[in-house]
Amino acid sequence: MSSKTMRGALVALVLVATGWGGDARGQDEMDPDAAMQQYMEMMAPGEEHEALQAFVGTWDVAVKSWWQGPDGPATESSGVSEGEWILDGRYLEENVTGQMGMGVFRGIGIVGFDKFNKEYVNSWVDNMGTGIFTATGVYDPAEKTYTYTGTMDDPMTGREDVPFRSVIKIESDDKHVHESFEERDGEWVKTMELIYTRKG
Repeated sequence: MSSKTMRGALVALVLVATGWGGDARGQDEMDPDAAMQQYMEMMAPGEEHEALQAFVGTWDVAVKSWWQGPDGPATESSGVSEGEWILDGRYLEENVTGQMGMGVFRGIGIVGFDKFNKEYVNSWVDNMGTGIFTATGVYDPAEKTYTYTGTMDDPMTGREDVPFRSVIKIESDDKHVHESFEERDGEWVKTMELIYTRKG
């Protein structure tokens, strides 16, 4: 593919991705150089990505789970988390290993900031299920807190599209706390607490 053809293909991609390709007249009026500049700006990591640097590193993770609600007994476990940048600083990948009552736990999370939709996006998979959890969120720099919301299916109860919320508080360079809640009978119930402490 020639450089000219590649440039034309990228411009076409920009028009579609940014919603400028809705009609032929709009495409004729769009300046290809302006479209390309817009695309380059949208694809580059920004300050919102830099904020995720707080999660890079190796962490000991202390976990408490409340399967019967916050008034029930807590199940405790532990693990290790490895956080690193992937795809040239566009996404943060988290790899977690640990031990649970059902055996060895392994999970992978991907976090990034969607510059087009102006929100953080979080996805999670692990070996304790077959679904993919996704959530969107915001960061409050004054409180150093990320808040994610989404829905999930609960295989233990058979409930579908259960609203959940995750709150991650950065307490220091060496510690952050992740709390998870789900909606039950119209109320938010705490289900998990994960305390991350930097190793070393």
